[in-house]
Amino acid sequence: MTRVTALVFFLWISPFSTWASTLHDGREAGGEHRRLMTQHGAVHVWMPARYDVRKAGIVVYVHGFFTSADEAWEEHRLAEQFAASGRNALFIVPEAPGSLQDPIAWPSLAALLRTVREATGNTLPAGPVVVTGHSGAFHTIVPWLGNTSIRSLLLIDALYRYENEFARWLAHGTRKAPRQMILIGQETHSIAEAFIRRFPDAARRQDIPIQLDRFSPRERKARLLYMRSQYDHMELVTTGKVIPLLLQLTPLPGILGTVTEIPNSKYHRLPLRNLGISVTVPKTPRLSSLPGFGYNAGL
Repeated sequence: MTRVTALVFFLWISPFSTWASTLHDGREAGGEHRRLMTQHGAVHVWMPARYDVRKAGIVVYVHGFFTSADEAWEEHRLAEQFAASGRNALFIVPEAPGSLQDPIAWPSLAALLRTVREATGNTLPAGPVVVTGHSGAFHTIVPWLGNTSIRSLLLIDALYRYENEFARWLAHGTRKAPRQMILIGQETHSIAEAFIRRFPDAARRQDIPIQLDRFSPRERKARLLYMRSQYDHMELVTTGKVIPLLLQLTPLPGILGTVTEIPNSKYHRLPLRNLGISVTVPKTPRLSSLPGFGYNAGL
């Protein structure tokens, strides 16, 4: 066996290898974008303009079922949405399962962050770690809950299962290491509304406001904030009206002078401020309509 063959064989058999290569470098939405190809699939890494690693945090965005990291990155225009948040953060979008039957690409958050650090050569910021997930992202996020670096969880219509695990994570926050959870309910509203009854101090709204100043001081400071969505399941991540707003509610520092608004958009269309075009995003099946995902299926 040659030395090269042996190296390739090792990378193929080792599930813990953090080997990755950069397949795409470039500017996007005013920031720096890299697409990494790893053993566990594509990982997109984005840094905004005027990014300051000394003050920044980390956002890990996990896509839902029936899509991929590449499709979510392009079709949901995630770089545009991250830019619109105005947050000083390193944004990471890893590959995630397309269904419950698929293996979890990244069962370890620490391994994902280590891979990004080694592949990019960049120092990871020491600020708040915010994990954001849509829909079937719960499948990936639950194994990460033991990672004590997570400061905030944003579950965008994603509380289909594992209510006890999520409740335990939130309850273990302390004054020195507080934890924040923001729940959005549309398909999952019944489960989410039952969940918040476990926490008497939870704040709740019957809608998602259009801008940050519409939140009350109590809502902005709550460790658990629940919002019933007026948008449908996919509009939550395709219109550009929700993800930037939720990120602004977290402890992530802002970037001065950043425009933090995406113009109003039509149903399932996300305007691209810099390009002057819009892209139609295809609908995906509703999880609650699939076998094993009805609210009477023991979820």
